[in-house]
Amino acid sequence: MSATPPRPSSPTDNLMSPCSKSLFGSKKNLNKLIRPASIRQDFSLAAQVQPQPCPAHNMKLIFGTSSACRKNVIDALKWDYEQICADIDEKAIRHDDPMEMPVLIAKAKAEAIMEKERMQTWTEPAVLLTFDQIVLHRTNVREKPESRAEAVEYLSSYSGDAVSTVSAVVVTHIPSGIQMSSIDIATVYWRDISSEVVERVVDRGEVMSSAGGFLIEDEDLNGLIKGIDRPVDSVMGMPVDLTKRLIKDVLLTVANLGTEEHKSSRK
Repeated sequence: MSATPPRPSSPTDNLMSPCSKSLFGSKKNLNKLIRPASIRQDFSLAAQVQPQPCPAHNMKLIFGTSSACRKNVIDALKWDYEQICADIDEKAIRHDDPMEMPVLIAKAKAEAIMEKERMQTWTEPAVLLTFDQIVLHRTNVREKPESRAEAVEYLSSYSGDAVSTVSAVVVTHIPSGIQMSSIDIATVYWRDISSEVVERVVDRGEVMSSAGGFLIEDEDLNGLIKGIDRPVDSVMGMPVDLTKRLIKDVLLTVANLGTEEHKSSRK
């Protein structure tokens, strides 16, 4: 059997704070979890995300994001949902740890949605999904570009380099408020990106609403991807496997809590 080749370096290698490491245990375990040796070669959503049952089953699913990329992912899954978006100032939520900041923002989105007037009279059990994503290039944290010039700068800097997405998922049960969260990290390895491609991509404008100022599904950029070490849904901001696991964990916790309360009431 041939030896497993070492994975390429990525921008997240030296950015794990003690708090972030506690999410996954040791750095060694983190590498096993988020850095599979096999670099994926088919970068289309249709090839990687197929319709599948939602772990919430018949419970109402609230999709708490306005992201077109995430909507494409959940629509590919064929899950039924109601979309309710948060209106928060994401720039007001900062953290020194780039692995923690998107979690805090996703939690703030959940809180803002639950405070909406229509949610105050919500009676049926539901699962609320909220997300956030940042991009790391080398040691620089990048969110959505604030100007055309910044979008050009971002995209040009990825040429022949690697960039990582840090996607936070927060799952909240309504009405109990039980909540769980985690992150998924993906690294995209790029071929050379010419200035002509950069100009065309930025002119289309879609990257202005994307963290890091790039879209792997862009008609010009998709063919310039050398490799991605996670599924495309992670790069697009809704890591499916993580989302499913958190939904299951939250509902299991709710069920166990109900069992314990039932036992207590019978004593």
